[in-house]
Amino acid sequence: MFLDLKKFFFDKLIIFFIICVFFIGIFNLISVIWDNNIIKLWKEFYILFLLVIIFLTKNIKFYIKREYSNIILILMYYFVIEIIYNLIIDIPMTFIAYQIKNDFFPLIFGIIIYIYIYNLKNDDYVNFLKKIIKLLILLGAINGIAVILEHIFIENFLSLIGINFGDWGSSSGVKVIMTGETVRPIGFQTSFDQVGSLLLFCYILLKENKLNIIKNKCIDYLLSIIFVIGIYLSTYATAMLGLIFYILIKYSEKLLIKLKFNMMLRCTIIWFFLICVFFTLFMSTHELTIYEFIAQINPMKAYNSIFIRIDQHWEILNSIDNIVSLFLGVGFGVNGVYGIESVFAKKTQLPTDSAYIYLISNYGIIGLVIFCIIFSALIIYFMNKNKDAFGLKYFCMYVLIIMFFYNNIIASFTNSLILILVIVLNFRLMKRNRR
Repeated sequence: MFLDLKKFFFDKLIIFFIICVFFIGIFNLISVIWDNNIIKLWKEFYILFLLVIIFLTKNIKFYIKREYSNIILILMYYFVIEIIYNLIIDIPMTFIAYQIKNDFFPLIFGIIIYIYIYNLKNDDYVNFLKKIIKLLILLGAINGIAVILEHIFIENFLSLIGINFGDWGSSSGVKVIMTGETVRPIGFQTSFDQVGSLLLFCYILLKENKLNIIKNKCIDYLLSIIFVIGIYLSTYATAMLGLIFYILIKYSEKLLIKLKFNMMLRCTIIWFFLICVFFTLFMSTHELTIYEFIAQINPMKAYNSIFIRIDQHWEILNSIDNIVSLFLGVGFGVNGVYGIESVFAKKTQLPTDSAYIYLISNYGIIGLVIFCIIFSALIIYFMNKNKDAFGLKYFCMYVLIIMFFYNNIIASFTNSLILILVIVLNFRLMKRNRR
C-alpha cells in the first residue's frame, strides 16, 4: 500500500512536530510528573513515523550530487567504525543506542525534509517555506515572551514546575539554575542555554531572511525587542556574546563593502578575525591567562564560566590514555552529566557541556575535525550572499566560533534540528533561484 503525501497532509505533520519541538520542556516536565522516561522519546518516535510515511509514499524521488553522496558514504563508514570500536572496548549497547538517538535523529529529520521538498512543485515549496519560516519566528517570540514572564513572576514559575527557591538541577525534567535572588529562565525549552541560543537564531532569522516574512515594521521592531530582551534575561552569556558578534560581523562587512574591498579580500579579513576569536576561546578553556584577566573584573563569573570549564576539559583530556582513544574517543557515554546517566547508572560523571569536549570524548580527534570541516565549509558557502537566504552564515559562525568551546549544540535537540531544517530549506531555495 502506498500513500499520497498531499492526501496525507504531510506538511501539517511537519508543522505540528516543529510546534511541539518549541515546547519540548513541557514534554520533559510531563515525563517527570508521570514518572515515565518513554515520554522523552516522543520526538524520536515521531521522526520514525515521518520516515515510515516517506518510505510508503508512491512515486517518491530524490537526487543527491555525486560529491555529496560520497561525503555521506564516508561519514557512514566512519560512524560504523565508531560503533565497532565501541563494541570492542565493551561499551554497553544501551549507551551506543543512546548516542545514535542523541546525535542522529535531527539528521534523519533533515533527510526527511530534503526528500519531501524535493518532490514539491516550486509554488508548493515556496508556500511551505514561508509557512515554516514565519512559524519559527512566531514560536521563537512565544519562547521569548515566556522568558520575560518567568523572569518577572519567579515564584509562580518555580511553583508551576515544582521547584523550591534555592533548589538547583533538573529533577523536574528541566534544568533550572538559581543565581542570587533570581532564576535563569528557560522559556519552553529544557535549559537557559538552549533558549538563549534559540532566541538568537530566531532573531537572526527575523533580520536576515530575504522572503520579507514580516512586512509590518512595527511588528518587526516588536519581535526584535522581544528577542533581544529574551536573550539578555536568559542570562546566557554565550548567546549575548553571539548577538554582539553577529552585529560586529554584519556591520564590518558593510564597512568593507563601503570601502570597496572585493569579495575575496572581505572574506579573507573576516576569516582572519574568526580564526583569532576561535583560538582566543580555545586558549580561554585550556590555560589561565584569560581567566586571571576576567577574574579581576568579575571573580565569580570567571570561576563559574572559565575556571571550572578548564578543569573539566583537562580532566577529560587526561583520561585519553592511548592513540586509538585520541583519534576515536574514549567511548560513547563514558562522560556526560545531563544525558544517559539519568536513565542508566554509570561510574563517571564528567560534564561534556561544550561541542569541543563532547566530540573529543565520544568521537575523538577525527570526529572533531569532521565537525569543524563541515561548519567551515558551510560558512564559506553561505558567505556568498546569493546562497544564503536566512543569515545562516552568522549562526554557523556562532556554532563553530562562539559556542564551540562553551556550549554543545549537539545536545540541544531544538537548536540542532531547527538549524538543519533551515539549511536544507535554504539549499532548495538557492537551487530554485539559479534556474
